[in-house]
Amino acid sequence: MFPSSPWSPSVVIMTSGRRTLTLLVGTHVVDDLYQGAVPALLPFLVAERHYG
Repeated sequence: MFPSSPWSPSVVIMTSGRRTLTLLVGTHVVDDLYQGAVPALLPFLVAERHYG
């Protein structure tokens, strides 16, 4: 058997799915970081910048 070519439909679908999954994982990580960073920054913003 010959290995599948880089342009066979199954390889293209897998690559496209992998890109989509990578994008989803990346955005989820950024969202989790911001959910932790904003509450941690609130006391600083209130004290230093007088946000209320």
